[in-house]
Amino acid sequence: MSIRPMKEQDIPQLLELYTHARKYMVETGNPNQWTEDYPGCEILLKDIKNGGYVILDESSVIIGAFILEENAHELAYDTIDGRWLNDEPYAVIHRCATLHNQKGIGQFFMDWCFEKCSNIRVDTHKDNLPMIKFLEKNHFTYCGIVHYEKVGARLAYHKII
Repeated sequence: MSIRPMKEQDIPQLLELYTHARKYMVETGNPNQWTEDYPGCEILLKDIKNGGYVILDESSVIIGAFILEENAHELAYDTIDGRWLNDEPYAVIHRCATLHNQKGIGQFFMDWCFEKCSNIRVDTHKDNLPMIKFLEKNHFTYCGIVHYEKVGARLAYHKII
């Protein structure tokens, strides 16, 4: 597997990947985190400019995607019902999606993220049990709840290495 920045020509494959991810979320009891058209082309174009990456298999087929925003300032993280592990500069991971018929993709990208950044925050919907399990497996600490104006409450996690 390998990781490279997203490109505009990846958008059709990314839309397909995120469709797959939304279906998986519904199947695993999380029908409300991502709407039918989230993330759409407009968001993907922003992601391409702001830290979007794709995960490729050995044949250079996209099998995953995520956003790693280094030196982030996530406004929703300014107020937390709880406490972050530190107040140092951090990176944020968003919009993780992988094909679930292949093992090890999530661990591969998470290890890659921590090679780039040692202080990472993540948030997820309370019903996203696969992501919560993945974060706990990777020794993220639950820190509390953050609130987004448009989408509501999210569980906040943080890990420092």
